Amino acid sequence: MELKSQIIQKIRVRQKLLEDKELYLLWELAQRDPLVFLDNFVWTYDPLYDFSSNDIAERPFTIKPYIPILVDLWQNERLLLVAKSRKMCISWLFIALYVWEAIVQKRRYTFFQSVNETDAGSFKIDSLLARAKFIIDGLDERIRPFYEESQTPPTIRFKETDSIIHAVSQESTALRQKTPSGILADELAFQEYGAGAFGAVRPALGSTGKYTGISTPNGKEFFYRLYADEE
Repeated sequence: MELKSQIIQKIRVRQKLLEDKELYLLWELAQRDPLVFLDNFVWTYDPLYDFSSNDIAERPFTIKPYIPILVDLWQNERLLLVAKSRKMCISWLFIALYVWEAIVQKRRYTFFQSVNETDAGSFKIDSLLARAKFIIDGLDERIRPFYEESQTPPTIRFKETDSIIHAVSQESTALRQKTPSGILADELAFQEYGAGAFGAVRPALGSTGKYTGISTPNGKEFFYRLYADEE
């Protein structure tokens, strides 16, 4: 009965969407072009902001000059490495891109990998999965997808596309047990076991899976060597 009521609710919401032709057309474009999605539907926040105050630091995603270049690379390159600094919103960018992919494509299985599972997916304010959930919840109810969230394991499953985003640590065996369509490895330069995890999952990506590694600098470790094409 719960599923039936959700379907009925979704039909009613979609009927309202059709009445708003501007939003309907914009969403149709956004499903085809991730840049449209980023520019019109994605909101972010500063995870270091003091959320105990009443002024929530939410802001729309900003399309800076380098963003279209990175989006194009993400769409066309299977292995993408990006060095970042905090103000560039690189983590937000790739979290949003993989959320977009899960919304519009069927049966995608994406790993969000970080130093530990807490950073990746505990739904604490600055975890990768919490940011993904924030992006989804920020969508207008008329276009927001149905999804389920789980803490054990930390996942978001999109009901309409059956796509899953699964948060893991650098040491997780889940990386070796699944065939991912995409992996977002955050702060790769700080992952002590990043090289081993990368070596283990690269064959599993097959001919179509994507690996996106992003990080702030941390000396000449694995990320640096991979970035400099020394691996």
